[in-house]
Amino acid sequence: MTLFPRAFLLLAAALLPACALLPLSDPDEGRNPQDPQFDADYYAQNAKEYFDGDQFLRAREQWEQQLKLQPGNWMAQIGIASCDFHLGSLALDRGEIRYAEDRLGAAHKAAAALWDGKIEADAAQASNIPVAQWKAALVVAMAARGLSDCDTLRGRMENQRSASLGPQDPARQTLATSAEKLGHSAATRRAEALQLFLRLDAMGSPTPEATLNVAELQVASNDAASGESSFRRWLQVSTSAREFWQKQLEQCEQEPDQRMREAKRAVVNQKIQSVRAKRATVLVRLGNIAYDQGEALLTTPGAQRDAKQHFSRAVDDLNGAMEAEPARMDVLVKLAQCQGRLGQFELATNNLERYIRTRSEQADSWDENLNTAFRLKAEFAAHLKKPPQ
Repeated sequence: MTLFPRAFLLLAAALLPACALLPLSDPDEGRNPQDPQFDADYYAQNAKEYFDGDQFLRAREQWEQQLKLQPGNWMAQIGIASCDFHLGSLALDRGEIRYAEDRLGAAHKAAAALWDGKIEADAAQASNIPVAQWKAALVVAMAARGLSDCDTLRGRMENQRSASLGPQDPARQTLATSAEKLGHSAATRRAEALQLFLRLDAMGSPTPEATLNVAELQVASNDAASGESSFRRWLQVSTSAREFWQKQLEQCEQEPDQRMREAKRAVVNQKIQSVRAKRATVLVRLGNIAYDQGEALLTTPGAQRDAKQHFSRAVDDLNGAMEAEPARMDVLVKLAQCQGRLGQFELATNNLERYIRTRSEQADSWDENLNTAFRLKAEFAAHLKKPPQ
């Protein structure tokens, strides 16, 4: 990233020959070092580049500088709210619930103040307008879902604390009541998020984040059929996103400056990897959904053929996940389960042996996945009429 705008460098070059005419006193003496040094567009561009590179704290600082020069700038404000959401989401992943609630709450409050309650008809057409209301609605929805997750985690912790106390301990009921309130709050916020995501997903050219969140919340609400449909729509969109970033990677080679070229290439490669990882995760979710549907049909008389169709679809999805992210060794166990249901015992055994070998080479500790892998391997060996190794 260029540290100084070209206009600044040209101005500096023009002033150098006339430096004797400059005043002896420093015109910047007494200036607050926190004050903006460049124009608003400089900070806006920096913020976008930092945000695209997932450097959310730096992006937030740049948008704050822009707001000092352009108070009330809507895009800078929604940029800060977006940064707060991502910072809160990352903190939640780390288990830092208090900080997560602080950032997610700030994001929700700021975005809700910026949103007028309307959503444009088409996300692509409204993407670059000065005030794109759907972007504010998206932050509101994502922050509401994040806060719901915080409530859910807090509720679980309260229930665990309550269960650890004696039946006569007065704190037991207090904790149970607190957990119940948190559960209600989580459900309310989750419902708020889903309704907003559904509106965003109904737009023309909907943003992939809306579709993905709709799918996940539908599955969480025990609506697996709708969730599966939404996940598959997201896969179609993600294919376009993958192709877009691949073209961007090719365009990086046209950048004449080597440092800038490498910086751009690193950001684009990060985006491509992010799309691959998300695709793998979604395909695993779809594989699990199809597997569960097949398992449910096994107990229904005359539904064996339909069950096998679900298992076959699960195999296709899980193979797709492995193709998107070959390092996802954990997928091999579920893949073997599906292949076992289809009678493909040799293929299943090969995948289990690959999984066990990889875990052994990594010197991993024993866990439930390894236990399942060895159990399935012994089961399939019996079908193949050869003893397990």
